[in-house]
Amino acid sequence: MKSFRSMCRKVLPFVSMILLWMGCSQKTDVLDCVDPFIGTDAHGHTFPGATTPFGMVQLSPSNDAKGWGWCSGYHYSDSVLKGFAHTHLSGTGLAGLGDILLMPTMDPVQTDAGTEKNPESGYRSRFSHDEEGASPGYYWVHLLDDDIRVELTCTPRVGFHRYTFNRAGKGNIIVDPTHHIYETVEKTEIEMISDTEIRGYKQSDGAGGNRKVYFYAKFSKPFTAYGIAVGDSMIHEKGTKTGHSIKAYGSFNVQRGESIEVKVALSFIGYEGAKKNFEAEAADKNFDEVREGAADKWREKLSKIEVKGGTRKDKRIFYTGLYHAMIAPNLINDVDGNYCIEG
Repeated sequence: MKSFRSMCRKVLPFVSMILLWMGCSQKTDVLDCVDPFIGTDAHGHTFPGATTPFGMVQLSPSNDAKGWGWCSGYHYSDSVLKGFAHTHLSGTGLAGLGDILLMPTMDPVQTDAGTEKNPESGYRSRFSHDEEGASPGYYWVHLLDDDIRVELTCTPRVGFHRYTFNRAGKGNIIVDPTHHIYETVEKTEIEMISDTEIRGYKQSDGAGGNRKVYFYAKFSKPFTAYGIAVGDSMIHEKGTKTGHSIKAYGSFNVQRGESIEVKVALSFIGYEGAKKNFEAEAADKNFDEVREGAADKWREKLSKIEVKGGTRKDKRIFYTGLYHAMIAPNLINDVDGNYCIEG
């Protein structure tokens, strides 16, 4: 009998916790109980950016890998950002991905990232956590160096960027497929299709194996100037370039407060797959409706377990853990079902 009572004392707290988790409450939006910044410090290896449940895209701020703490591409100790890449790992402790990075800047055009100690030497920017925020399916930050507000959201296969330029002048968007997180980049390619379209790929080798990721990007405003950088040499022309280090830029004349949007579709199969994914998930959609749709996807998933009782902190810990559990495994097939290259 004594042994049975001892066992009950050990088990009942866990039973009570399960009953708490399975309780019902409709008073609070479940998304308000999720904090995507939990785990971005120390060695949590999570990222704060936008993703959908089990989606292909994890659109998040990304930096150079400076140690094991940067496996997700982001660490809360940072005060400088390199840009916003479309794939990241969450909570794995294993580094990789960081595919297809974009970064908005003001004149002059710089396709080299520069250094953290001297962001002005390239396209990096300082930022502050006081001007940064995130919720499931959405992320925003203020880039201090060029006074640009960045907003990110996504569908399962397409990343949506909205850049608001708070100063008038020449705005630029850098496209850098050479960015990686502890990988070896073997080949990159960029094609300037038109004054609103860019496509390309990155081939790399690392923890994820030898792989290619293709992208198709559509800009909401035509470029006034654009070009490709091959290594350190700028080539101001339309066309296709392939090599170890290929980057591109598009420039615009912007008014104060003007926003430019970019939709970036991914595929692990090829250019045709990336374009199909764009047509299916992004062609007729704008940023705000995609943000709302991403939130609805998370709300539907997270609401499968409803909680009552406990503190707000208890709920935040639980629902953030549930959120992180639903980031992976990740979608790898295109909308047509293809997920490998035959032959």
